[in-house]
Amino acid sequence: MEILNVKDLSFSYPDCENKCLDDISFNIESGDLVVLSGIYGCGKTTLLKMLKPQLSPYGKKVGEVSFNGTNINEIDETLSAFEIGFVMQNPDTQIVSDKVYSELAFGLQNMGLDNYEIQRKICEVADFFGISDWFYNDISTLSGGQKQLLNLASVTVMNPNLLLLDEPTAQLDPISSTRFFDALLRLNSELGITVIVAEHRLNELWPIADKIILMDKGSMLLCESPKVAAKIIKNDFSNSPLIKALPSAVQIYNALDVESECPLSVSDARRFLTVNFNNDIKCLPHEEYKTSSAVALELCDVFAKYEKNLPDILNGVNLKVFEGECVCILGSNGAGKSTMLKTAAGLLKSYAGKIKIGGKKLSDYKGSSLYNYVALLPQNPREIFLHQTVLEDLLQVKESKKYNDDEFEELKTKVCEMLNITSLLSMHPYDLSGGQIQKVALAKLLLLQPKLLLLDEPVKGLDSCAKQELSDIFKKLKQSGVTIVIVTHDVEFAAITADRCAMFWGGKITSINVPHKFFSSNNFYTTSANRLSRHIFDNAITCDDVIALCKQNRGGMR
Repeated sequence: MEILNVKDLSFSYPDCENKCLDDISFNIESGDLVVLSGIYGCGKTTLLKMLKPQLSPYGKKVGEVSFNGTNINEIDETLSAFEIGFVMQNPDTQIVSDKVYSELAFGLQNMGLDNYEIQRKICEVADFFGISDWFYNDISTLSGGQKQLLNLASVTVMNPNLLLLDEPTAQLDPISSTRFFDALLRLNSELGITVIVAEHRLNELWPIADKIILMDKGSMLLCESPKVAAKIIKNDFSNSPLIKALPSAVQIYNALDVESECPLSVSDARRFLTVNFNNDIKCLPHEEYKTSSAVALELCDVFAKYEKNLPDILNGVNLKVFEGECVCILGSNGAGKSTMLKTAAGLLKSYAGKIKIGGKKLSDYKGSSLYNYVALLPQNPREIFLHQTVLEDLLQVKESKKYNDDEFEELKTKVCEMLNITSLLSMHPYDLSGGQIQKVALAKLLLLQPKLLLLDEPVKGLDSCAKQELSDIFKKLKQSGVTIVIVTHDVEFAAITADRCAMFWGGKITSINVPHKFFSSNNFYTTSANRLSRHIFDNAITCDDVIALCKQNRGGMR
């Protein structure tokens, strides 16, 4: 039975010439699991919000959206509020209570249920999601993964028929992300809830989806099953950057001329490689990595906490980052990675240990002199925007750095062209997509011309193409002498970007190594390409690595 029908839907925001959505049409059957994919800024978030009347943006709309056969704008507001659930990208945006149980009960209280029924429902959903152990906890004590799972549970407890999710794992570590997807699959398969999820992490979702909707520049390119979608993309978009947005198994298959069914999952891909390729050549050659002798950032036995009576967040951190290199820090939500960046940037004071920036003690930087050397991109990039347009915020840097008109214009043009954000300068920062806001925030930092960049989740909300673009930009910045430290949950991005990768656990750095050694020795914090190829190749951590080794072993095809 059809639950959702979108017919000839177009939408444009006020004072915007281009359509954000352009003639979108598709239908979804009850119980479907649909993955909404596409390059950042393609309109995924806007489309999802158009399916939820309470979140539908203001602007010019053409076309129709029907829910269970009724125009979505004619449905009772209370009914649509509860029957159409929405989980946002940033878990903190959606939370309204201070306790876990209160958050679970909030929607049911608004439905007017009695206390007995509310208690029954929230206890049941807590058991379903495995959150009983922190049922009475303060929400402020939860990790990002726990908050996002709580958001999903808080929506599920109201028994929606349709669940919409906008990049729900963007801020989650790989293990928390897998747990979240497992819970989502159970909701779909066991409770029959129809799910539409906008997501860039496709390796786990693509194989289990009923339909893939692929968007580009506001238009819908296809709405098909995963296997059909993969075939269409290979045949019709072989030279498009969209290829890089596919799951690793599909990317590898598309690059190899093998007469076989396209693998979708990791297990399918392992069989595909085993059947079609030998491994006479198991490793790719790697030059020995050599660091600079100059240290850009050094933390030595650093301890820090937010309040005197609270446990330590940093528990003896030791780290050396050398000039001109890029180090990616990985680890679970709540491990202390962001706290480490704040401490290194002087925003949080350590109570023990030593920190040096550019060979100089942090305490020796007076006034604002530290920020002539270091710049920090926070986890929520909207925090650094204060004005009505992106351009006005960039002009703020001109005043703080005392650039003259020509200096600023030349630098602004260079940075905006490098990040491809010139078309966004007239927009309000809060009207930008998650990926766009990351790039304009980075632009604001680059205008400061720092020697050390500290970046907290800079690729959150970015698709594979944008990540590759940003990786290339970071490599250019390194060549100009900039040192970069990145906290990220994105193992695929770290694999193509970092000179060294470090694991942060228990409030400290527990290991650090070059990417091909770091990821090859991990089981969970590793790339999909490594996971599907490690039984046949030794140090392949990217799709390009696997493809190269397959081609080198082509003569030994089984």
